[in-house]
Amino acid sequence: MSYPSITDYKNAVKYLESRTENLQTLKPIKNNNGELIFSSGRFAAVFKLQDTNSNKKYALKCFLRDNIERKERYEAIYLFLKNAHSKYFCEYEYLDSEFAITPSGSSKEELYPVVKMEWVEGETLGIFLKNKCNALDSQALNTLYNNWIELSKKLYNLNMSHGDLKHDNMIISSNLEITLIDYDGMFVPSLAGRKAIEEGSPNYQHPKRHEQTFNEKLDYFSMTIIALSIKALSLNQNLFNKFNNDDNIIFSANDFNNLFNSDIYKELYKLNNKTIKKLLDDLFILLYKNIYHLPYFLQTITSLIKPKNLLKSLDEQNAQLFIFNIDNKGHFNKGSGKFHERIQNIINTIFMKLNQIDGNNIANIN
Repeated sequence: MSYPSITDYKNAVKYLESRTENLQTLKPIKNNNGELIFSSGRFAAVFKLQDTNSNKKYALKCFLRDNIERKERYEAIYLFLKNAHSKYFCEYEYLDSEFAITPSGSSKEELYPVVKMEWVEGETLGIFLKNKCNALDSQALNTLYNNWIELSKKLYNLNMSHGDLKHDNMIISSNLEITLIDYDGMFVPSLAGRKAIEEGSPNYQHPKRHEQTFNEKLDYFSMTIIALSIKALSLNQNLFNKFNNDDNIIFSANDFNNLFNSDIYKELYKLNNKTIKKLLDDLFILLYKNIYHLPYFLQTITSLIKPKNLLKSLDEQNAQLFIFNIDNKGHFNKGSGKFHERIQNIINTIFMKLNQIDGNNIANIN
């Protein structure tokens, strides 16, 4: 079936109480000029709404085209995020056959799916970076860089990918916390073996990405681009106005085709910063050697150890494999107090005893 246009949705969203079953208490919010607050892209329009009973604000995502897998994918993503309990995502509800609209050029009313999502207060990454760069606020930019690295690690540990990381798909709060939005292209383990339903923004995605590129490693490239961009701006805020075109941060798709001759590469190299150089090395490997290269900021020493004598008592309890996630200096960073000290002591002992353990029982996961 044909889908409504943005204009169709703008006209219909004013009458949700009579056109929906589960959204009857929601009203669209207007700006000071009396216009609906909304944004739109190639695949959807998003309206800002408020519940007349609770006063809570929501985003209502209305789709502009059909996708036969949408319901199944959104349900899989919903279950995954519900169990993930992560601060980086917001709650949402997929409502199938919810919004009654007669599209332009049609005489038949149809029911269309929508996504009701909690409204996240803050600025999009693009607006935030513009404001902080214009204010020469290097401290805020550096804090955001550290927060981005932590978010990237969380996605990595969850074995998932957002699929479309970019400046418009993340909201920065007043305390510099990051929330990801727009989950259409997300990969979660239960969707393994599927094809991607979108390929993301070219200014953030690997030039060789295609619909078969759909797995937990999908975000490595865009994570690196965003990390590199934010870190560079924390060192030189003038780079934003020089390279930003409203559809990127400071990298553009053309830069990926000839990295070393690009103006942005030359500018970043001149910064002579250790972190920037590491990130540029990662970008080079991702572009020219391995599309799934693990960026340095995600790398941890993760060893599967099957001990002979070191942890024999545990082995007798059928604990055949032990997994320790530690940093590249052998520091265990999970928790604190006596339990933390006990685990750290075990790890220290393991590091000293590694040479005494049969190498066939040690596997490094990169």
